[in-house]
Amino acid sequence: MYVQDRSINEDAVKFQAGFPGKQGVLPLDHKTDSVRRVMHTGYVKGQEMHHVVGIDQLSPLLQGRSEQDQRLIVNALNSHGIRTGHDMYNLASMDDELEHGYRKDRPTNAHTQLSNMGLEDRIFEGDELKKNAAFKQSLTNLPTATIIQQVVPEFAAMIGGPSIDVARSINPNITTVEQNKQIYAQEVELERQAELAAYEAEMIQEQRDLYNQIEPDKRKGYSVERLNGILRGVRATQRL
Repeated sequence: MYVQDRSINEDAVKFQAGFPGKQGVLPLDHKTDSVRRVMHTGYVKGQEMHHVVGIDQLSPLLQGRSEQDQRLIVNALNSHGIRTGHDMYNLASMDDELEHGYRKDRPTNAHTQLSNMGLEDRIFEGDELKKNAAFKQSLTNLPTATIIQQVVPEFAAMIGGPSIDVARSINPNITTVEQNKQIYAQEVELERQAELAAYEAEMIQEQRDLYNQIEPDKRKGYSVERLNGILRGVRATQRL
């Protein structure tokens, strides 16, 4: 069941793409100057870091699902150029009063633009608000496979992409959808290389252990260097 609760929504979008140690994933506390200063979008002292694609927009896709399913959905979103949660590419420095917050007298503010586009429910009333709540609930009830195959592409095109465009109208240093796709592809490749390197190191250690178990007078032709060379050749073939 979908719950409109900020803390629950933040928990639902806590996963970022790639492997745990990758560069680019900032601590959840993105309100400290040490984190703000490394942002690629720049940081103006006194401003807050705000989400480019909102947590409340993303949460209906993720809320109430297992961690494994949440990760699958986050990776699917990233493949479509939509960064999520506190990922550094989904954060940008904005003045809350003059650039970010919803204000009728500030039509260029991010949340004002999104609300006027119908991408947020801040100005919804009556039946419109009920329909929006029912729609969010319907998303949480869909199978994860349906979310990934059908909802994520639509979300990227109709909500995520326009949200990025709105944010970029305020801070042009924010990465575009296409740039986000490229970044994700690089992260996936780095993850693949790291996993392959870890596997190769494990296999080499196994070969060393086997070599050490061979009686000294029977080790001829079984040098660790020879075994490692063979193994590297096998790994190189697998990369092709």
